[in-house]
Amino acid sequence: MTRMKHLGMLLGLATAMFIGLAPDAFAADASMQVPRKEGFVGSALPIRIIVTDAVNDVAPDMPPVQDLAIERMASPMVSTSFQSINGRTSQRRETTWTFLVTATKAGNYTIPPFDVDIDGKLFRTSALNLVFVKSEANDLLRVEVEGNPETIFLGESTSLTLKIWIKPYRDTQYGTELSALDMWNLVRQGSQWGPFSAALEDMQAQRQAPRGRLVTVPGNEEEEHGLAYLYEVHVDDWPDRIGTIDAGAVRIDVQYPLSLTRSRGFFSSGLSIEETRPISASPRQVDVTVKPLPTEGQPDWFSGAVGRFVFDITASPTDVAVGDPITLQMVVRDQGRRPANMDLLQSPNLARMPELEESFRVPREQLGGTVEGRTKVFTQTIRAEHDGLQEIPALPFSFFDPVSRTYETSWSRPIPLTVSSAASVTTRDVVGNSGLAQAAPDELRNVAGGILANYTGPALLEDRSVNFSWWLLLLLALPPLAVIGTAGIRKRLDQLQGDSARTRERAARRNALASLEEGVDVATVLTTYIADRLNLAAAGLTRTEALEQLLASGLNPEQAEQLDHVLCECEQRQYTGGGSSHDDELVHSARKCIDALEGVRFQ
Repeated sequence: MTRMKHLGMLLGLATAMFIGLAPDAFAADASMQVPRKEGFVGSALPIRIIVTDAVNDVAPDMPPVQDLAIERMASPMVSTSFQSINGRTSQRRETTWTFLVTATKAGNYTIPPFDVDIDGKLFRTSALNLVFVKSEANDLLRVEVEGNPETIFLGESTSLTLKIWIKPYRDTQYGTELSALDMWNLVRQGSQWGPFSAALEDMQAQRQAPRGRLVTVPGNEEEEHGLAYLYEVHVDDWPDRIGTIDAGAVRIDVQYPLSLTRSRGFFSSGLSIEETRPISASPRQVDVTVKPLPTEGQPDWFSGAVGRFVFDITASPTDVAVGDPITLQMVVRDQGRRPANMDLLQSPNLARMPELEESFRVPREQLGGTVEGRTKVFTQTIRAEHDGLQEIPALPFSFFDPVSRTYETSWSRPIPLTVSSAASVTTRDVVGNSGLAQAAPDELRNVAGGILANYTGPALLEDRSVNFSWWLLLLLALPPLAVIGTAGIRKRLDQLQGDSARTRERAARRNALASLEEGVDVATVLTTYIADRLNLAAAGLTRTEALEQLLASGLNPEQAEQLDHVLCECEQRQYTGGGSSHDDELVHSARKCIDALEGVRFQ
């Protein structure tokens, strides 16, 4: 009886505890959270739909609006909280769906009311008015292009300098300022670099960036905050048209920070950029004027060379008959104050030189030439038209000297030459008197020993042929195979060492895994890995751009969807504050994506 009484007390206590821990029944609800209703064109505004205590998570949909790109995050952020009051525990579950709204042009937009389905019950939102304005650079970004000298002739080079001033972002909440490298990494990949494109591509291939230094922006010396990072890129340019150089081909786009956030996690607890806005700037003009070449004093054989050059010729052979080919090697050396574009330098126009036209047959086709540093070599074949010629005369190479502003000529040295008449062959030399070709009779000679000189004996019957066997064939084949294999390996190593894109691709996985170990943001690691695999610029590479490039390079949609899921998770945590973007789960997912992409051979 006592045992039954104790058992009843235990059952009652357990029931009371179960009732006390049971969650309260909350009615499902939905709300919309809009952090900001004003944004910038090209920059996303986050809008959140918060669903409370729903049994089933059903993704809501926003209605389309013209000129607005509305993208819903692939997965929601789910949080559960418990509250205990007087021994009674209640549970609250929130599901947050995040939409990113981006405008393609400035204006006022209205997202009409729409329904949110929660366990079969419809909740209707209110109309949402948004304003998007064009993001002006103001004093945050400034771009100029300078040329030296400011006046040049067509075909002459000018030294162009691209100057970019970016004001450093200072965050008062965390008391920090972004470094010069951090600010440069915010320059978007879609920027237009004009004549500086090749220089920037070389830097990106070598994983380098222009070095920024903190300077006072010209014109803002008296302002308190007139400091900015100055980045400079230098190139030599050869304008191909007269007039002023077009600076409109240069446009720099920057995702300028609006706020920072602190990432808290096991691997990292540093600051990251939470929100940005796009700004753009172009140089107003380039103060370089390109003048046409004067026509006064221009020689007939002038081929467009601008600068200062030395010209010389070698010939081979120099003892020929009429009509035999003579190979000329014409060497042009650049000795100007600034380097000439030897790739565009045209060959001497031999067909217009009267010194050659009188006695030699000269082809009229344009020659390509071979460039070695500041020297270019052209090869041409000429033929003597009559005998008695004693030299190849001195030949001219004319150029326009921008220093003296006159046409000058460099003359080659005369080359001694011997030209004989061509040998004549008649039918008498070919056919004899009888009408048949006469052959010289073979001469007979005595052999000492008479008939005995012809040796006979059993040794003549011995088989002296070589019997080929597999080992002999292998022995004969080994040396050429070894030479071919060594040459192939050496050529492949040279290709790999000179191919920066291949070098980036081979090191992509190793660098990405090392960055994950160092606690670098997962999204940054993945986009950098993709840029290395596809030889793209890592700075400013967005999720959408990365996926488009991967799909265009042959990645199958299933793998792209898995990668997109991980990148979406990173973005969701960035926009919704859903914890660290570098936890164990994300790192594990990133490793799986990298391992999967390693097996893909991109086009």
